[in-house]
Amino acid sequence: MRGVHFLDDRWRFHAGTTAYAAYQSFLLPVQRENVAGAGYAIPLTATSRLTPSIYVLHNGTVASFLYDYAVGERLVARGELGVSRGVAAAAQLAMRRERDQLRVDLRFRPNDFPTATLGEQRGFSADSSYTTAFGRGSTADAALSASRFDFPGFAQRSLTASTNVRLRTTETLSIISGAS
Repeated sequence: MRGVHFLDDRWRFHAGTTAYAAYQSFLLPVQRENVAGAGYAIPLTATSRLTPSIYVLHNGTVASFLYDYAVGERLVARGELGVSRGVAAAAQLAMRRERDQLRVDLRFRPNDFPTATLGEQRGFSADSSYTTAFGRGSTADAALSASRFDFPGFAQRSLTASTNVRLRTTETLSIISGAS
């Protein structure tokens, strides 16, 4: 969104213009929509906060409730419920350790839920990835994505997975393998 944004420890204000397509002109989008929103972060503990917000879009108003939990950058968990014409939800988990990284994203948006752009998909999607380092510079990673999108006239289902291993056998030789 191009516009005015104000963020401090508690308040969040956003007002501006967004474009329907992600690759339209940066300065003068042809199909643009005005968006405005405000929220107030309420600290619950030293590591968590609740941020109720309201957003006004071209096709409706959304009340949002965002819960954030963070232990530095080591562990971050977020969950959000949006209420308008139906209930939308999103959750995110990110974990970082010395040798491991995990990320999980879940999203659900019902068909009649207001959005800022036409291109946003309706339905359920999930993405996850895990990476670990071991030995003397070897790594392994895995990724999984699943979705069920509802388009006018048809539904799309997909499931993808991949894994890669980079095994460093000596200072000058590595073996790389993977599957999708």
